[in-house]
Amino acid sequence: MSENKAIQLIANRFRKISRFLFLIGLLIEIAVEILGKSDYSYPWGSYTFRVTFVLFLLSALLVKRTRNENLLFAVFFVLGLIGYKVSGRNDLLRFTVFTAALSGQPVRRTGKSMFYASLAGSLLLAFLSVTGIFGKLLVEEDYGNGPVTRLALGFGHPNALHCMFMMLILLALYLYADRMKWYWYLFLLAADAGLFVFTRSAAGCAVTGFALLACALVRYVPVVGRKQTVYILTEILFAAVLVFSVWAAIDGVSNPFLAKLDGPLTGRISSLWESKWHEGTLSSWTWFGRRDDAKYFDMGWVRLIYWYGVMPAAAVIALIAAVLRKVRQRRDAASLVFLASGILYTAVEAHLVSRYIGRNYLLLVIAAYLPLLWESIDGGVPETAEKETAPANTGSGNAGIDGNAAKEGNKI
Repeated sequence: MSENKAIQLIANRFRKISRFLFLIGLLIEIAVEILGKSDYSYPWGSYTFRVTFVLFLLSALLVKRTRNENLLFAVFFVLGLIGYKVSGRNDLLRFTVFTAALSGQPVRRTGKSMFYASLAGSLLLAFLSVTGIFGKLLVEEDYGNGPVTRLALGFGHPNALHCMFMMLILLALYLYADRMKWYWYLFLLAADAGLFVFTRSAAGCAVTGFALLACALVRYVPVVGRKQTVYILTEILFAAVLVFSVWAAIDGVSNPFLAKLDGPLTGRISSLWESKWHEGTLSSWTWFGRRDDAKYFDMGWVRLIYWYGVMPAAAVIALIAAVLRKVRQRRDAASLVFLASGILYTAVEAHLVSRYIGRNYLLLVIAAYLPLLWESIDGGVPETAEKETAPANTGSGNAGIDGNAAKEGNKI
């Protein structure tokens, strides 16, 4: 056996071991996320996350990366260490190591693993609640106009149910939009509207509808997905959402315009000002968070800054902006819809800003684009990317990027 073949054999074995360790960690994280969505209070979360941290770290160490990628991960790792030392939160550390491991995995296969594992867990929760074995089927709450009964289906809260429905739809669209017939879009739109009747979750319903309509548009009117204007508008949307979030944390309902918005947003802005110390508002922001910054509220971008601090939040926002720019250059409509939906939803719901890695499907896009951030090529899938492993093409002319295939030129 030649030296090159021996090296290649060892590299392949390392990739297989890395893949195995990553999948074990991923399935554990998804299981903990499903338990977190249910009525069950899982008491061993911190210990479980230590196990998955080690699994992802070992997986990441077995993946070959460029110097720029290693530098980027080092920056986030240092920010995570400082944040952990100052605030006691290790979430940024865990997410950094997870993304480093994820960047070495085939995107489509990993996305499928996330989708089917999450779907199976969600159906199990629904089955247990419907049969009366475990979990609340219905939840009764009073929103000021008398008690209202809404569907929870074992997810603890109606909003959590519709949120899970939305996230599964988003991931399914990212993976399979190019294979979906027109009637599937209509069916899922009808299912979204029907679920809203029972959950009354406006944010989940609206973002799901937006994603379905946007995917259908770029699928059946492909020229839309090739227009630079669409991508620039999404970047402007991201900036506008951030400005709105900061504005809400500074002025709150003392501003007449925000006060009018607070009604349709069901008190999400005013909730920032209801606590004694106004947690979440500008006065509570610090560079790296604090140990007593533990208040929960719905505005996700505000929570990102409040929980983890201005510096880590700025780094995360800068990374998302860089990925959006590369998505625009490659005219990747599938990734654009995925990211735009997550950006919108995080403005009013903090589902993606949590300690649960298993719920953050958007990391698939982030990890896939990391090795491409320093490329100067405008448009098109990298020549080394394997068509069979790329995420779904929604008609934009780009099927997304498989991180491992893009770097190695191999079909994993």
